[in-house]
Amino acid sequence: MYQGHRRAFGGLNVVFCGDFWQLTPVKNISIFNNPFLKGYSAPEQKIFKMFWHTKDKDSIQQTFTLTKPLRTEDPWLQAVLEMDRYGNESWEVYCFAHGLPTRNPGSWDPRTGKVTCGCESCESLAETAWKTLLYRVAAETRGVKKESWLRRLQQECQQCSDERRRRICILQNDNMDDGKHLKPPFDAAPFVHPFRHPSYHATQLRALIFARNANTRLLWFVAHDKELSKLHKSSEEQHERRKERWLEFHDRFTAGIPGIIPLVVGMTYRFTDTVSKEAREAGVFKHARGILRGLILDSDEQQRLQNLDDMETVLQQRPKKLILEIENGGKQLLLDNDKRLYILPLQWKTWSLDKDGAIRIKRCGFPLVPDFGGTGHS
Repeated sequence: MYQGHRRAFGGLNVVFCGDFWQLTPVKNISIFNNPFLKGYSAPEQKIFKMFWHTKDKDSIQQTFTLTKPLRTEDPWLQAVLEMDRYGNESWEVYCFAHGLPTRNPGSWDPRTGKVTCGCESCESLAETAWKTLLYRVAAETRGVKKESWLRRLQQECQQCSDERRRRICILQNDNMDDGKHLKPPFDAAPFVHPFRHPSYHATQLRALIFARNANTRLLWFVAHDKELSKLHKSSEEQHERRKERWLEFHDRFTAGIPGIIPLVVGMTYRFTDTVSKEAREAGVFKHARGILRGLILDSDEQQRLQNLDDMETVLQQRPKKLILEIENGGKQLLLDNDKRLYILPLQWKTWSLDKDGAIRIKRCGFPLVPDFGGTGHS
């Protein structure tokens, strides 16, 4: 209420910041949707009225459009992001990013159409020597084309050559040796894949790289499965092999608990399921992020790990609890050195081996996965 009237935000002035070019939420309505379409609910119509009707008392009164990009100071990356933002990346830029033959020297600026190396010979290559060479080999074999490209590369100055190599963003056989993709900030960058299983496998590999770069021990946690339904008769060896296969299932098929989790102190994880109502109210819910700060182990297991020098080992006894620092955690969480900590106990979840739910399995584990990537949906 404000001066006896119902007003949005209590009548206070509020500044909204957003990007109208971001991807729309999955199966949801965004404020930058077309407000004149039909089928919106009453609350959605009220929000649209606030943002798109200037005559209402609760409407946005003034809009400031920010045009200066501050995401990066790299001119090349700025140009690429601007093209990708509007969906008009040129074929020349695509070739630079993928390490393919280009029509321009390595320091070419797509915004000005000129090279930035300051070398006069490089400025004339695209319009003279390279163009003539392209026309000459256009009707010849692929091998000759490859040879002509190598000859063209030799005509670039050293600055153009270095810049060309820096712009390649796709892993290839000739640029994997520098290990740039294994160093910050790429070692913690998200990996997005259209399919779940490659993404799940990549997060495991990325956890290994993270632990190696941080010089921190990696502990492999293996979930425990208990059959609640009678399975087909099989030998003990076949039964164990079947249970090992279950550990490879994606967590969406196993009630949110993955079969194998790499535990590294200091690494960021993503919750695959909501633990409880109380946890949700404290900011711990599905897709929430948290940094692993510690493990609560049995004394025997803790002593065993202290006697080991291996930087990678499998836990023989499962941790009783995990201690996670929750980003944007609520006041209900434990506060320690300005960090909001959540104590996650072992979880038991039931999942089905078949679509009909006739073969039920109970799994003991943690609803966590390393937050190194996922599908576009997640």
